[in-house]
Amino acid sequence: METLSRIAWRLAERLDLESVLLAVCTETARAMHSDAAVFSFYDPASRTFRHGAAIGLGDVPRRFLPAPGAALDALAAEPGAVLVLPDRPPRPLPPGSLDAAAREEPAFRSGVIAAAVQGASLVGCLSALTVDGPRVFTEEETAQLRALAGLAAQALTNSQLFEAAQRKAQRTELVASVAQALSVAGTDVRSLLATTVRRTAELLDGACVLALLSEDGRRLDPVASHDPDEAGLETLPLEAEICSVDVPGNESDLAARVVATGRPLYIPDSTGGMRRPSPVPDYQPQIERSGSPSLLVVPLRAQGKAIGTLGLSREIGKERFTREDQEFLAELADRAAMAVTNARLYEEARARTEELSTLLSLATRLRRAQSPRELLPLALGEIRTLVGADGGAVALAEQDGGGFQFVSGVGHLEPCAGLTDGDDEGACGAVRRTGQPLVLDGPADGSGLPAGFPVGAGLGPQAFIPLQSETGLLGVLVVVRLKAPAAKAFSRAEVRLLSTCGEMVGNALRRMLLFEDARRRLKFAEALRRIDLAIIGTTDERIPLQAVLEELRSLLEVEAADVLLHDPRFHSLSWAAGFGFRTPAVQHTVQRVGESHAGLVALERRTLRIARLEAEEGRHGHDAILAREGFVSYIGVPLVTKGQVLGVLEVFHRRPFDPDPEWLETLDVLAGQASLAIDNASMFDRLQRSRVDLELAYDETIEGWSRALDLRDNETEGHTQRVKDMTLRLARAMGFPEDELIQIQRGALLHDIGKMGVPDGILLKPGPLTDEEWVLMRGHARLAFELLSPIAYLRPAIDIPYAHHERWDGSGYPRGLKGKEIPRAARTFAVVDVWDALRSDRPYRTGWPEEKVITYIEGLSGTHFDPEVVEAFLAVCRG
Repeated sequence: METLSRIAWRLAERLDLESVLLAVCTETARAMHSDAAVFSFYDPASRTFRHGAAIGLGDVPRRFLPAPGAALDALAAEPGAVLVLPDRPPRPLPPGSLDAAAREEPAFRSGVIAAAVQGASLVGCLSALTVDGPRVFTEEETAQLRALAGLAAQALTNSQLFEAAQRKAQRTELVASVAQALSVAGTDVRSLLATTVRRTAELLDGACVLALLSEDGRRLDPVASHDPDEAGLETLPLEAEICSVDVPGNESDLAARVVATGRPLYIPDSTGGMRRPSPVPDYQPQIERSGSPSLLVVPLRAQGKAIGTLGLSREIGKERFTREDQEFLAELADRAAMAVTNARLYEEARARTEELSTLLSLATRLRRAQSPRELLPLALGEIRTLVGADGGAVALAEQDGGGFQFVSGVGHLEPCAGLTDGDDEGACGAVRRTGQPLVLDGPADGSGLPAGFPVGAGLGPQAFIPLQSETGLLGVLVVVRLKAPAAKAFSRAEVRLLSTCGEMVGNALRRMLLFEDARRRLKFAEALRRIDLAIIGTTDERIPLQAVLEELRSLLEVEAADVLLHDPRFHSLSWAAGFGFRTPAVQHTVQRVGESHAGLVALERRTLRIARLEAEEGRHGHDAILAREGFVSYIGVPLVTKGQVLGVLEVFHRRPFDPDPEWLETLDVLAGQASLAIDNASMFDRLQRSRVDLELAYDETIEGWSRALDLRDNETEGHTQRVKDMTLRLARAMGFPEDELIQIQRGALLHDIGKMGVPDGILLKPGPLTDEEWVLMRGHARLAFELLSPIAYLRPAIDIPYAHHERWDGSGYPRGLKGKEIPRAARTFAVVDVWDALRSDRPYRTGWPEEKVITYIEGLSGTHFDPEVVEAFLAVCRG
């Protein structure tokens, strides 16, 4: 009893299981005077024993496990029973004996086994063994061993209770620490998961792995793992392709199946023969094939879906996982899922904030661009930096829907600029058809890029993003990464971000193209207005033609151009205006219609385009001159108006040039303006000649009328010409404008036109006229007004015929005008008319001497005549 009390006291001092079991074995060997002692755990489910602790046997205790049999059944059926092991010779024993685990080499000679019972349950057995020789244990010793086994069972229970409480506290602490870490925004989730996995592996004494579902939902990828023994990780099937796990009955992978079903997987110990089904029957076929040790896998669930797995594995010989272990692991999985979800939400919010900041920066920079040529490289540079790409390019859709033109490229896609993709079945065509982004893995041959791009450029992942605007697809944004082991595919978040960038760039490009088009149209309208003003403002055809050529240079960026005029008399073309020529030789060349390029344009009346002038040499000497100028391409446009060829407009480039339809349309409009300028100048010249001819005819008619009047009144023959000449001299001396002199001339010639209505008896009467005859004579002034006023051409000259008999003091006729009421031309002519009349012989008197006439006129100044006119007249006569 004293021994048992001492042993009980020593066992009560220990709480950890390993220390308790070693103390039990040590005290048993001492109390039983045996060479060795062994404690084995009993598993009622499999009715097997596993090693607990031993002393005195070296490596044998790990193999010394009582085997099933009749004796063992009796021990289990009768708690408190003791089995005595008889002496064993030093040779191998046949199978089925109680010490079958030690058949390979004898390690002990005899022994006794006592059941360790707690309540009514067998929890293990305590063995006392001899090694050096046989021994017979007494009844007292067996009773003592039974008591020691009871103490061991009690100590084992106390230790297990302590360990359970300690384990629960540790697990509660772990769960709390994970929860606390989750409360901190921006927690490093990978570090948190690694810590959780490590502490879980340590607490549950196994290898632990946490795997997350990939972004595309096709793989389980381990993100944290830990194995205290550095051996169990190989038994965890957590990395798997799961693209088909949603198919019912799929059994290709255990972990993938956990994700697909959202249910835990528990394999108690597949090495034990699977004597009873797994708690999860769906996994029975996999368990039977796996051959793995004890395994427990639970899903990480978020929002009702599995996002990963948390798995544990224990080596053969260790305790199996319990329901408590499974519940704890499930709780940790829920916490881990929450951590992953929160971290992803945080990362997504942070990434979204960064995206918005980047997009704002991109939008700000896009607004600074002034043209598509400036916009696209700027946008590509920003986008390339944003997603960490190695190259970017923009392909604009052709207006006819036939293909794509790569207009800009940066980085490794810079060679794309200028290339054309006409394959509607290619990547750009697919984006046009679907309106959705296209992501390619990116083979090394650059599949998806236009023909002509360098093969073997080493491109990896490629993303083709639609450039959308409010009116539809403008083109495609292409972003690539180089092919490398570390090259990652474009994620869904990156594709979403690129799509947003595509919309921004598309709308900015659309607005810029509209602005460019409006500015181009405004510039074109202003150019046409300047040409119109040049046409209207001059009669020299060279000035508007030069204006047309200057606008041609500005609008169409032409290197050289000229206008050749057609001479229908000689069927030839000669230089009229031009620019951009290095030598003046072209200006002195006359070309015949039908010869040379320009002659062919004039003959056929159609536009001629030649992409390579050197292939056309030999047609005419003029073409040789063009070749010496270094011109490569040629465009000639006929200048035709009203069915008549007026000339040819020629445009030259010293480089290959392929104009687009809009460029050619602008050229045709400017050619039309040049035709208008030539026709307008020709028409003005014709009108001018017609006007001169008409005026000459009018003046000759007036001259004829004046001569007819002189012939009728033969006594005043020559009077009209003399007063006309003198009046013009006086008018110039008085400063009359030149445009009024022609009217003064015509008025002087027609001053007596009214006398055509005076009867010959009065007009040719040799003596003085009666009062009645003077009334008729004075009526010739009014008759002149009535004759001339209906004629618009002569109306400006009516002042002299109508008012040259008015007097400064108002005593004249026909209206009695006074002073400056009298038209200035009439006041001027009145002095000259009297001057010539007094100097001329009349039927009733002879002419006066010059001095007498001048004195007479000077005396009538201020009464009959305007003093200012008299003064000027005297200066002319005496000058």
